Amino acid sequence: MFLRLHAAIHALLVAGPVVASMTGLAHAQNTPRAFCVTAASLDTGSVRYLGAWPDDGALVGAERGLFLARARDGRVSVTQIGDREAGLVLTSHRFPGGALIGTMRGLLLARTTAGAVNVATIEADTGEVLTLQTLPGAGVLVGTEKGAFLARGAVDGVAITPLETDTGRVFEMFPFATADVLIGAAKGWFVARNRDGKTTLVAAGEADTGYARSTKTLPGIGLLIEAQAGWFLARERGSAVTIAPLGDATTGQVAAAVDLPDGRMLLHTQNGWFFANSEGGHLVFTRTAGPDVERVYRMIAVRDGALVYSKNGWFVARLKDNEITFIPTGPFEQTQFAQYLHELPGGAVLIGDAFKGLFVIRPSAESPMLARAGERNTGYVSLIRDMPGSGALVGTQQGFFLASDENGRINLTPVGAVDLPDTGRVLMQPRHPGFASQDLPDGTVLIGAERGLFAAVPGPCTVAKDIRNNK
Repeated sequence: MFLRLHAAIHALLVAGPVVASMTGLAHAQNTPRAFCVTAASLDTGSVRYLGAWPDDGALVGAERGLFLARARDGRVSVTQIGDREAGLVLTSHRFPGGALIGTMRGLLLARTTAGAVNVATIEADTGEVLTLQTLPGAGVLVGTEKGAFLARGAVDGVAITPLETDTGRVFEMFPFATADVLIGAAKGWFVARNRDGKTTLVAAGEADTGYARSTKTLPGIGLLIEAQAGWFLARERGSAVTIAPLGDATTGQVAAAVDLPDGRMLLHTQNGWFFANSEGGHLVFTRTAGPDVERVYRMIAVRDGALVYSKNGWFVARLKDNEITFIPTGPFEQTQFAQYLHELPGGAVLIGDAFKGLFVIRPSAESPMLARAGERNTGYVSLIRDMPGSGALVGTQQGFFLASDENGRINLTPVGAVDLPDTGRVLMQPRHPGFASQDLPDGTVLIGAERGLFAAVPGPCTVAKDIRNNK
């Protein structure tokens, strides 16, 4: 059913990670506050995973083992926990007193006892643990290469039992309906339910979706799934759950979808452009005019419509008087792998390309055009994320910058400490791109990179460094 892992990673690089929500990108911005990117205090090696810890810290899965990072008063402390050979971390999930940690070697339990963090291996024949998800009233579902398990709290830590249904390798799990979990596995889709103290798995069909990238609940209708093979809809009909391609015979396969400001969705399908509108518990599809494009890689919501990234170029789609118009904005070749899209408070959209650098489109401009952002040659872009009250943090080949939109111009201000070493690329997990960075309670942002752990801490750098000009 599912494609091989390397194919999934390649498809993600082409389509770009899901950096923004389906419902919009704008963030509030108050008085600008300063921050500074510094290196963490311990040599972790390349960071492959960042995840939440129950108190004020974050789990760090890195080349040299498992670590716990905390921040206080602008300082980041990093402590190694557990066995250095714990294995590559793939996922984690909060658990009473600590966290369950899924690795390529199995399942771990990390807990704080008498002020120290202890890490223990859970004895179970799981193989790789790929995903973890709460099943309300039952415990934590554990998705592994050998099927689905259920973990519950026990006196000695964790009790874990395999679920009877043979799912094959579990790839992903999503909350579904009120208290159920949707499971994508090698042998199809399943729904996990807890009824009267018993956990069961019910088959939900064999839709060939490939890896799922994101989901969105459609109230009264079901769960919308963006996957490698297109867009799908999971619906509950009585006690049965079905997963089928989004669309109908008129639309054909839906390749891209985005929310519009009026509540409808804009779809690009194998048969052209359509609106989708929710009516009486059903989706109604209406054809609309649009450009003849071979493939749409990404569409993101902007204030008056959507930004479209296709094989035939960039377009701004504007909604007015119930009609949508498409404005050509730039050629596809101007960018190569536009992985990151981020709308600044003023409406300009930053575009981070994995090879060609930083670009900008102003969708509300009279004649919007794709252009270089700022006056610096940043090299490749490997991170764009919101820094509330400051702007956008941009990680690039030439260092870290704060991007702000002032008087119609994108300013890029260096925010790296004077002694900041070369970070290399910010490493993105193939199907969990948000884990390249992790927020801490004091406002610090941890950044997992190719050459170690870094942090954007509140407060200005003593001396800022412009790597490109050595200023």
